[in-house]
Amino acid sequence: MAAFRLCAVPDCGKAVVARAMCGPHYRRLIKHGDPLAGPTFLGEATAFLEQAKRHEGEGCLFWPFSRNRAGYGQVSCAGKPQLAHRVVCAHRHGEPAEPTLEAAHSCGNGHLGCVAPAHLRWATRQQNNEDRVSGPRNRYCGATKLDEASVTAIRADGRSRREIGADYNISVNYVTDIRARRAWGKT
Repeated sequence: MAAFRLCAVPDCGKAVVARAMCGPHYRRLIKHGDPLAGPTFLGEATAFLEQAKRHEGEGCLFWPFSRNRAGYGQVSCAGKPQLAHRVVCAHRHGEPAEPTLEAAHSCGNGHLGCVAPAHLRWATRQQNNEDRVSGPRNRYCGATKLDEASVTAIRADGRSRREIGADYNISVNYVTDIRARRAWGKT
């Protein structure tokens, strides 16, 4: 009689199907070359969300799972997609007084998936946008990084857009917009 063996992946506990792994881990190995690669196991995101709600640290806590195009963490709650930082903010501060309120980040790292409860608060769209412009990261408003002399120099500079962007700490697309006068108009 063959002995019952468990999957070699730590904390799995399922029966071996092939190459010392359970079926799901073996399929991930075949598909991705790594038994831990690919989509997350059902419930992992929910478990992380519960830990995030209780997080007491002052540093950022980054969402390690699915994110939307803007970089904000996504999670499914009761079968509906939700933004992870809104779920954490509602847990910490209660539901928003108005449905139009946004979960604003004091750290400026919302676009990187920060879900630290200490960094979140309810704010209006205007307050949230003001935080983006004046916040510690200021990734949304390249105009505040430049003055007229810099814009004139960018337009006269013959180097590549990538080199110019790196020198002025602005995006390549913003360099293009400055040169095409879509940004900084007639300056």
